[in-house]
Amino acid sequence: MEETIAICFCGAAKTTGLGIPLVTILWRNYGENIISIIQIPVVLYTTEQIFIAQALVWYFRRQNKKRLKQIEKNSTDVEDVAPTKNEEAY
Repeated sequence: MEETIAICFCGAAKTTGLGIPLVTILWRNYGENIISIIQIPVVLYTTEQIFIAQALVWYFRRQNKKRLKQIEKNSTDVEDVAPTKNEEAY
């Protein structure tokens, strides 16, 4: 589960850092007004990613707590089992 959470948040934050320079390079022959208009969706997409990521933080945190409680429950169930006579001899 931890790997899934890490993967979800590592790739999402690269839009502005990579997208704005990429648009500037690809559209350099056009005017600054055109480049600015093309960059607006990149910035809006980054904002959307931030809001969705915040919602996912709450979801992943809840799921991770449930999973940890289940693991703790399973480990206490194993400890509650009394050893057999063969195990006591060793």
